[in-house]
Amino acid sequence: MTPRFFIPLLPAAVLACLPLAVSGGDATEQAPPGEAEIQPWVRELSAIDATRRAKYISYIMLAKNSFQQGQWMECLSSLNAAEAIFSGNPNVLNLRGACHTELRCYEDAARELEEALRQMPGDPATMMNLTTLDMKRSLWKECVERLNRLLGQLPAGTPPELADILRFRLYIALLKLDRREEAERIAEKADPLADSPFYYCALAAKAYAAGDDETGNKNMETASRIFRDAPVMQTYRKTMADAGLIHPIG
Repeated sequence: MTPRFFIPLLPAAVLACLPLAVSGGDATEQAPPGEAEIQPWVRELSAIDATRRAKYISYIMLAKNSFQQGQWMECLSSLNAAEAIFSGNPNVLNLRGACHTELRCYEDAARELEEALRQMPGDPATMMNLTTLDMKRSLWKECVERLNRLLGQLPAGTPPELADILRFRLYIALLKLDRREEAERIAEKADPLADSPFYYCALAAKAYAAGDDETGNKNMETASRIFRDAPVMQTYRKTMADAGLIHPIG
């Protein structure tokens, strides 16, 4: 299989256990027979000088690593350096938009992510990053619509951890819209015996949304104790922080 260009759908901790491939590829290789036609920007990148191409890829990897470490300005700097060599990779728009989201430059983030989605219609990474932006801007209706589309297009074999995270985001967005019955139908999918923090974090989110911090904290403590070695816990915490249910992380 051709190596893929990875975009952080989720915080860095989740990337370690849920590597999610999205649009694009390593421009130094051709797609094997049967795969989707290679994108024009990949062909254009393949045509540039090999030394410059290698430097471009190194800047992209630096940007990705900086993002995973929460170094937003360093990530943007590496993306700018990459684009000085080659522009036209829509995944760069996606990653830059994610950085702007974390820096609370929401208008800039929306511009970058919407252009990325225009160039990569239906791209799951871009849609996920847009749901993060929606949550931070309290655009709950838009968030619900995007998450429903994402859940509806999950391919067979999607890791259950990812499906749970999407449902958890949807659950919070529905709570914020006071669509309680719909939210509870989502919560019913949470299994306390599953290898996922979804069940306890959903209980915590419901309590926090109702102003019951004591119950919320107790359920978060339970989730943290059971899943203390699971990097995915950081994603649940960040989702609640993005939604304003708990204090921001970091």
